[in-house]
Amino acid sequence: MDEVPAVSQWGEMSVLMPLRRWKLSFLIGLLLIGAPTPGALQAQTPGEYRLGPDDLLAITAVGSPELASRPWRVDPTGGLRLPLIGAVPASGRTPEELETAIAEKLGRYVLSPKVSVAVEEIGSRPVSVLGAVRSPGLQQLRGNRTVAEALSAAGGLAPDAGAALLLTRPRENGEPPIPAELDAGGKFYVARLPLAPLLDGSAPELNIAVAPHDVLSVPRAELFYVIGAVERAGAFPLRDGRPATITEALALAGGLAQHADSRRARILSRDGAGGRTETIVDCKAILAGEGPDRPLSSDQVLFVPHHGGKAIASQIGRAALSIGTGAAIWVAAR
Repeated sequence: MDEVPAVSQWGEMSVLMPLRRWKLSFLIGLLLIGAPTPGALQAQTPGEYRLGPDDLLAITAVGSPELASRPWRVDPTGGLRLPLIGAVPASGRTPEELETAIAEKLGRYVLSPKVSVAVEEIGSRPVSVLGAVRSPGLQQLRGNRTVAEALSAAGGLAPDAGAALLLTRPRENGEPPIPAELDAGGKFYVARLPLAPLLDGSAPELNIAVAPHDVLSVPRAELFYVIGAVERAGAFPLRDGRPATITEALALAGGLAQHADSRRARILSRDGAGGRTETIVDCKAILAGEGPDRPLSSDQVLFVPHHGGKAIASQIGRAALSIGTGAAIWVAAR
């Protein structure tokens, strides 16, 4: 079986480029937009980290060895219950402020106590990065992190990433500093961030600071396929969700192969009954500007047969299987 080509995007965002070149482009984007915009930062700097529920703390105090006997986790109400001194509010305080609060209570029992609080594990500031990224999952914030930095921490975009990112933020955490709308239930703000200007630095205002409990979701792009007598058969994302033209599709596929029967190309589509319909198109006339350029929508396949090859149906099957299961669905729909 031939090697499965990479899914591609258009123009400078093409992911048909070698992975090394993609990584370089992504890193350049991060350098250009590394600093968040003024007024967009709502999180605190690393030195001002404020504690929250589920944070795990190491506490030591001279004259009170029981405090250092084990780590202490902030409970769901935001408090700690410590030996000798009892309940101490922790949520919303910096470690230094908590040191002062513990020392004040401990001072009733210990002369001039010296208290140290260190954060061993952050559990109170989760951010989820989901969808078409290389390492989706949960991240814990310490200090500031921008949208681009969160994407980078998730390994960057997957090859089949769509054109935009959706940021979802709980309403109680405040409205994002970019255009956003409330969801149907009125509990979450949802903002759409186009990825191209975010990553190439042309719209730095999009690179806002993420906040605890944000969800960053990168939907997978809708795909169309180009198979058969072309230089680079494969699956290609629809840019901004709009249909591609035959001319654009052939350009993404590297152009027609030497023995292409371009006057007998087919657009393969699903019908309402789950079967397949075929529309014959004259690619040669289209490329020469002598015929209308037809659109290709999500899940459609442009097939270009070879001159003097096997029957069209057989060529379609072989070409579809050569680029993997995505296009091979058309074989089953025959």
